[in-house]
Formats: sequence, structure tokens, C-alpha cells
Amino acid sequence: MEGDWLAFDRMPTDRPRYIAFEGIEGCGKSTQATRLATALGAVLTRETGGTAIGARVREVLHDPANTNLSPVAEALLIAGDRAQHRAEVLAPALAAGKHVVSDRSVYSRLTIKKSVSKLKNFIQNKLNVILNN
Repeated sequence: MEGDWLAFDRMPTDRPRYIAFEGIEGCGKSTQATRLATALGAVLTRETGGTAIGARVREVLHDPANTNLSPVAEALLIAGDRAQHRAEVLAPALAAGKHVVSDRSVYSRLTIKKSVSKLKNFIQNKLNVILNN
């Protein structure tokens, strides 16, 4: 049957699952994550910012005034958020046998960061070619 792979009601329940929604801004990740978490009776979370400490890290990472944050510092902040999130939300929920549904995961931020960096380099290289001709 078409769409049968969407039958989450038949998802194996022998162990809890971590499910992360990824996608571009405004595509409905939060809406769909909320719907799925409700349907599964799962813990709903997000990365970055799924804990009180993570919310503060998220503020730093998303603050447009932070224009001079080094890539290493950014990576360490993201890693710190992930460690706190794992200790405070993910591990306890999964150990209790609960599914966890996340609005994004730490990996999307790292991927987006890398993609944006590549795009900036591409644009800069093309502009250099245009300006030097």
C-alpha cells in the first residue's frame, strides 16, 4: 500500500527510538515533530537548546551580535549542548523506554555551517573571477 512506510503505529516497540526531524527553515519540522511525539507518547525535544543550559548556548549561537565567535569555540559550544542534552534528556528518556522525537539534531547545525561556509567560498571565488576580468 502506498505510504505504508509511514505507519508509525506499527513501529517496533522492542526498544525506544531517537527520531530527529531535519529540513530547511519553515518546512514544518516543529509541527511534524510535535505531531509524531504526541502520537507516540514520546519525549519532544530540540537541538540545540533542549535543556535549560542548552537554551543559553542556543542564545549565544543564534545571537547576531556574536560576529567573532571562532569555529573552534562554536564547535565546543555545540558539543557541550549535545553532552548536556544527552545526559539530561536523551539517556534518561531512552533508559526509561520512551521514544524521543527531536526538532533537528546537532548534526544539522554542523552540516548547515559547513554548507554555508562552502557557499560563501563559492560566491567569493565567482566574484573574484568577475571582478578580475
